[in-house]
Amino acid sequence: MKRFLCLVLGLSLIACSGTKQANTTTAVTEEISTTPPPQKPTPRSAGRQRPDLSKLMTQLNLSKEQEVEFEAIHNKYRTKMQTLRQDQSLERAGKRAAMKDLRTAQTTELKAVLTTTQFELYTKLMEERRSNNRRNREQRSW
Repeated sequence: MKRFLCLVLGLSLIACSGTKQANTTTAVTEEISTTPPPQKPTPRSAGRQRPDLSKLMTQLNLSKEQEVEFEAIHNKYRTKMQTLRQDQSLERAGKRAAMKDLRTAQTTELKAVLTTTQFELYTKLMEERRSNNRRNREQRSW
């Protein structure tokens, strides 16, 4: 009986899963840009602490003009990434590839706003943040 229920459940999951998949990550990013931003944080991101943007801008020693552009770029991509995280029609690999494309595009835009020294510091700070996130994930898994 348990095997039968598992079989029925598995088949229903397969039948219910969406067959809509993006062929390329560019199609995914185009689709994301046309969807409205989420109204409430998702359960996954609700408890997550967001990076302190003002602290980062202070560490980079940005001018007022740079601060405005930096914040606009950050908010633009944050909205796109939130939308991507909530998209249930994509598989994990598709989301990962689209997220990587978004991060690359964001970095390219930020590089145009920052000086060489500021961009090097930004890259270093982001790498430290990723390293800390990995370390925290490993500690939680025990």
